[in-house]
Amino acid sequence: MKKIYKISEVANLFGISRQTLIFYHKKGILNPMKIDDSNGYRYYSDEQIWELMFILSMKKAGFSLEEIKKVCELKSAEKSLDFFRKKVFELEEKIEELIYIKEKMKRRIEGLEEHFKENDRRIKYEQLEDIYWYFIDLKDKNNDKEIIGIYTELEKVAKKNSVRNINFVHMICLEKVEEIEEKEMLPVLKIGIIVEKDKRFKGCEKLKIGRSYSVNYNENYELLTKRYKEINEKVRDKNEEIKGYALEFSKELTFTMADGIGGIMKIVVPIK
Repeated sequence: MKKIYKISEVANLFGISRQTLIFYHKKGILNPMKIDDSNGYRYYSDEQIWELMFILSMKKAGFSLEEIKKVCELKSAEKSLDFFRKKVFELEEKIEELIYIKEKMKRRIEGLEEHFKENDRRIKYEQLEDIYWYFIDLKDKNNDKEIIGIYTELEKVAKKNSVRNINFVHMICLEKVEEIEEKEMLPVLKIGIIVEKDKRFKGCEKLKIGRSYSVNYNENYELLTKRYKEINEKVRDKNEEIKGYALEFSKELTFTMADGIGGIMKIVVPIK
C-alpha cells in the first residue's frame, strides 16, 4: 500500500514551509494527490515525494519557477532531453562568465595588495627581458568609446585563448613629454595584454624592452605626466636617451584613490 503524507510531514521532511508547498500547488508545479473536502488538508504520495526532491534540486541549481513548471509538464523523454541539454549549455556559459568575473575580482585584489605592499617610488635602472603581447592600436586617445571597446576586445581575445591571468600594457608616446602640461595625459599609442610563453596565439608579437628606467606608480592619474617628466630628467642626467615611448604594466585599469581616480602600475621607460 502506498504511503500518504500530510502537508506538514512533507514540509518537515524537506525542511521547507507549508506555505512553500501551497505556493507550488497554486502555481501548478506540484499538485497534491488529493485534498480533503471537509478540512482542506493536502496529501501527497510517494511519487510526489521524489518529484518534490527533483523540484527542489532544480530550484537550488538556479532554475526559475517557470522553468521548473515547464519541466514538470513535459510528457515525453525526447522533450525532456532537449530541455536539459539546452539548460546544461546555458549553465556552462554561466559558469564561464562567473569564472571570468572571479578572475577580474582577483586582479583587483592583487592590484590593491600591491598598492599597500609596494611603497618604494624611487626611479630604478633595470635590464628587463623581452615579452610577448597582443595589442590593438589606438586611433583616437580622446575617444572613450574606442578605449573601452579596446579593453572589451582584449578581454574577449584573452578569454578565447585561455589567458586567465590578464596583465594590461599601455604603450605611451614620450616624444613631446616636456611640452605636455603636467595634468594633461600623454598620448596612448597601443593597448595590449601580456601573453605568456605557453599561451601564445596568432597575432602575438615580441616586445623588446632591455635597458630601462622604471618606477612603481600608485597615485592619481593627474600626477602621471609629472612622473614621466621626472623619469625623463633622470635619463638626461645620466646622459642617456629614451626610445620615445613608455610601457605601463597593470593588472586592473583604475582604482578609486582618496583624491580621485588613479592607477596602480609599473612604469617602464626603455632607453637607447
